[in-house]
Amino acid sequence: MSLAARLRTFADGCGARDRSRPPGRSRPIDPPTFARIATIVLTSVTALALTGLALVLGDPHTEADAPVAAAQESLVRQFYTAIDGVLNGGDPRVLDSLVAQDIVVHSGGRQLTGMPALEEFAASIAAASPGQHLTTTGLVVEGDRAAAAVEREGSMRPAPDIVIDGPPDRQDGTERFRLVDNRIAEYWSLLDDRTAARVVPGVSMPLRSGMKQTALVRFALPPGATLDDVTLPGPHVLLPETGVVTVMVDGRAQVARADALDAGWSLAAPNQEIALGPGDALLIPAGGRHTIRNDTAAGATMLGLLVFTLSDIAGVPNLPPLTNLYASAPYGRPTQQDAVTATLLARGFDGCAACPTAAMRVIWLPLASGQSVAPQQVAGMAFLAVEAGAVLTREPDPASLSTGSGSDGASASPAEVGVPEPRVIAAGEAIAQSGRSARVVAAANAAASLVLIDVDPGAGP
Repeated sequence: MSLAARLRTFADGCGARDRSRPPGRSRPIDPPTFARIATIVLTSVTALALTGLALVLGDPHTEADAPVAAAQESLVRQFYTAIDGVLNGGDPRVLDSLVAQDIVVHSGGRQLTGMPALEEFAASIAAASPGQHLTTTGLVVEGDRAAAAVEREGSMRPAPDIVIDGPPDRQDGTERFRLVDNRIAEYWSLLDDRTAARVVPGVSMPLRSGMKQTALVRFALPPGATLDDVTLPGPHVLLPETGVVTVMVDGRAQVARADALDAGWSLAAPNQEIALGPGDALLIPAGGRHTIRNDTAAGATMLGLLVFTLSDIAGVPNLPPLTNLYASAPYGRPTQQDAVTATLLARGFDGCAACPTAAMRVIWLPLASGQSVAPQQVAGMAFLAVEAGAVLTREPDPASLSTGSGSDGASASPAEVGVPEPRVIAAGEAIAQSGRSARVVAAANAAASLVLIDVDPGAGP
């Protein structure tokens, strides 16, 4: 608001009269009331005089800075044109001429620093959710600061075989900027790559020959909890959901980082501690001895996936507790492993006895109200775990190996698999499917957060 407009508002407010008494009636004006009226009149006259002066002289701040403000506004608008292009597959280097080398980006409660971090941030959102559009509907520039009202809209397609039906995801909000030397030095973004769909690239896992079994477990680690000396008969995948866990592996392991998913999997340094947060993934080979700890003051949860052959455990007496949990624990019934609570969520089998490897892919998928994941062919096993919200499964396939606890907490029988009624999968639950997956719909007009894990024996990454 200009100086003249602000002064007019002030004058209007000061000149308002008391309308609480009905017309035609009057009373003597006492001295205190007369003093208040006089003060209002004098203030109004002064405000009107200042308004007239402002109209004559103009708003010196606005006029003096008009060329600078226009340049700053142009810079921000160019930024939105550029970032919209990046979100639709354009070269992120187009941002180089608009932002400072040491730009600071604020997104979802965290801070990223540097132009490469901004480019990777935008590229990761574009990779997981192609076709996003970020447009500005209003822009205000004041000195070295700018604020923009923006709209984000787009449909997700995190992988060619994952089809999201329903309305596109929409979000309205405000973004802010700090501008220095005609460059964007600081950016408070509405975008958050951690809430967008994220895909961990496929990775190949060596397997022994024999019928394959895959099981999914959720671990809850209170502060200070430890799983010591874990050795399992197949590849063990750790997927933190909340908090931070620290893993020590004897030998080599592969890690994929949530903030560098485009880089894929890399070998972690052997015999060193590996800190894992939400969105990270760690693959420990069969027989790899490892320890999992929560060294923080907050609780942590993670998913664990184990792929092994039945011949690895057949006839083995006194299986280690964790192996026994993955292999034969009842669904949905929490068990204690030291101070850690472990719950078997889902289990499935694959008959490819001769397959020497399995390819695994992990997708973190937010599902907005009204959206659904279309049914698809499943090669091997497909797991769906719900982290937040709830989903409804429809059109289930009789070949689905649906799990989760029954009313008595026992594992589901084959007769219970593939029933035609919709089934609610709540937060903390999971299903395993094969053949053809069910349609998955966000339930109760609310958003949901899912983890999709595909394990395909015999396939490459």
